[in-house]
Amino acid sequence: MNNRKQTLGTKRKRRPGNHAKSQPHKAAFNSGISAEQKRNFRAFLVALPRLLKSDPGKFVAIANGQIIDRDANEMALAARVALRYPDRRILIQPVIEGGMRDIEL
Repeated sequence: MNNRKQTLGTKRKRRPGNHAKSQPHKAAFNSGISAEQKRNFRAFLVALPRLLKSDPGKFVAIANGQIIDRDANEMALAARVALRYPDRRILIQPVIEGGMRDIEL
């Protein structure tokens, strides 16, 4: 018999820091999103420290793993990139500490 089987009525203990609440970016990768969306989000996470210095409080648009535009006005940015890249999935994120929101076109 498998020793790793969970006994009925018992709960598995979670290791600290090993759940979506403490690591929201990990939850994004486990929610069934496409490879392109993952690439865009990884690019955002890599660029975030630099963006926090250069563009704090603004919004950035990312496509194909590259920052393609930025603006202080989220709706203006979304409208502009939607017109410029109508057939691409665009990730738009705020440049804030932790900077993760679900806004996609």
